[in-house]
Amino acid sequence: MLGMSGVLYPWVLGRPPTEVRAVRDALRATGLVSSCVVTVPLEAFMEPIWTDRTRSGRERIERTISTAAAAASELGTGVLMVPLAEDPAEANRDVQLEAAAHNLRIAANVAADNGMVIGIEPMKSLPGLLVRSISEAVAVIEATDHKSAGIIFDTGHASDTDGDVESAFAMAFPYMVLLQIVDQPGRVEPTTDSLPLIRIAAAALRRGYRGLVDLEHGWKDLSIAGERNGVESIKSFDAAVQDR
Repeated sequence: MLGMSGVLYPWVLGRPPTEVRAVRDALRATGLVSSCVVTVPLEAFMEPIWTDRTRSGRERIERTISTAAAAASELGTGVLMVPLAEDPAEANRDVQLEAAAHNLRIAANVAADNGMVIGIEPMKSLPGLLVRSISEAVAVIEATDHKSAGIIFDTGHASDTDGDVESAFAMAFPYMVLLQIVDQPGRVEPTTDSLPLIRIAAAALRRGYRGLVDLEHGWKDLSIAGERNGVESIKSFDAAVQDR
């Protein structure tokens, strides 16, 4: 048996109400919680709303976070993922990053009013996102200067954006609101093949992290036997983390 504390159901916004209710009821029946909720539906993921400093832009951000917080509350999660998309109409990235920090402060205020936090997740795998490295994410969160704003640290994305995952983790940890464990290449189950995942997870626990650890990956082998082997790899990973 592989014990779990929750599930990852990030795209609740835009899903059919019957499905959302079924997930909610299953979580309550099992005592599990949901991990982060993305603050916009999938079709709005790349809309550059987070760099809009107009009054209407502020109002839209406040509505967006309020709606996401209501959905997240039903699922028992306290982390709202904010996708910072670039604005193709603004060529100056520094201007966009400054606007993003300003708007994240607004979003964090609304999240805090609901007992939640927001998190940004730097990545290169999706073209058009504004924050492309852990160092940029740290700079934005420091400029945001709000205790309810932080970083979602995904080991797979950090490997792509920063290369040295352990150094990136050390940089991000003071601001980390959620840890996502993925091995590379291929975004597969945690093993010892590539990334120093055991050391990272053990360091997170040693330094006081008590949030969920998302296993946001596929399987190295997509067969039934491969899935079984993947579960055994996760068990071995968890045991190794606990032993450090």
